[in-house]
Amino acid sequence: MLGALHRDDARARRCRPETPPSLSRVAARVPGRARAARPRMRFVPTLSVEWSAGGLRFRLDVPEQDLAEPLLEEVRHPLGEDTLRALEQSADALLRGAESAGFPDEARARGAVLYRTLVPSRLRPRLRAVHGPLLISTALYGMPWELLHDDEEFWGLRYGLGKRLVMDRPLPAATSPRLRPRPRALVIGSDPRGDLRFVGLEVEAICEALEPLADIECVTGRLATFDAVTAYLGERFDLIHYCGHLVASADAKPGLLLA
Repeated sequence: MLGALHRDDARARRCRPETPPSLSRVAARVPGRARAARPRMRFVPTLSVEWSAGGLRFRLDVPEQDLAEPLLEEVRHPLGEDTLRALEQSADALLRGAESAGFPDEARARGAVLYRTLVPSRLRPRLRAVHGPLLISTALYGMPWELLHDDEEFWGLRYGLGKRLVMDRPLPAATSPRLRPRPRALVIGSDPRGDLRFVGLEVEAICEALEPLADIECVTGRLATFDAVTAYLGERFDLIHYCGHLVASADAKPGLLLA
């Protein structure tokens, strides 16, 4: 009897489901291609531009290259305040001027002047080595960094250019955003004049790049009307990308050219 009980106990133990393997062991057995690829966080290179008496101070921080460097170089660039204001006014006059067939050549010429006057020669090789995004952190409000032309390309086309405005006054306290499992992105493409052939391709490329990372709302073509876009802008988005013309309104303020 005792032997039978022992045999039954052993048989019962063999019939019990095994303890589930740990997730780490399961993941180790899954082929690499079948695993969901996690996006690798990339630190964005930052160009800091600060005004000081008699000129500009530049710092280029490329985290993926500079992590092993104990020092960060600062480049001082002599420049008069009158020259700086003249550059801003010249660029502003170009961008607000009437359309003309010679605009591309004029934009390259003025962009080259901006580049050679503003960017120190010692910093240019390092900037040419930067690819992809570049964040410009500066207190120089109104300088169109996208227009700079380095004899090869406009900065607005060479880099995925972002700007962070540095202010010397207290900023309003930011409200805590509601956490979402995925960020929301709004992608707007507008070409009512039909002279920006790349709009459709750019919108498609941006949506494909963001799709694994964010929930996307895309409005483009005839759907990119004033009413539709302003309605979307009233919602909360973590990222907004616009591809199209910027135009001056009646009171000389910049605006989006929509369908």
